[in-house]
Amino acid sequence: MNEVIGNPLLDKFMKNLIIQILAMVSEQERNESKRRQAQGIKAVKEEGVYKGRPLLYSVDAKDPQKRIIYHRVVEMLEQVNTIGKEVNITRHTVHRIKQNKNI
Repeated sequence: MNEVIGNPLLDKFMKNLIIQILAMVSEQERNESKRRQAQGIKAVKEEGVYKGRPLLYSVDAKDPQKRIIYHRVVEMLEQVNTIGKEVNITRHTVHRIKQNKNI
């Protein structure tokens, strides 16, 4: 790309064209990768092996702090806003925990 054709407009055009071609190839590779990933996930789900990401707040969460927060949210019988402020999590997270627990 260091070679100069002589005409500044033509030089700029060539550089932009090369960049656009590289961007297009990169985008196509990304789309193909996503397609293959989706195929793999579908195949594994059909076998019953793929379960998705584990819940962040649950009885068997890896982080003990998040397990404690989960138990506090489940035990509290207050408004969602109050629970969220007290345990320092969002209302959306409180709703998700309660929905998973069917409270």
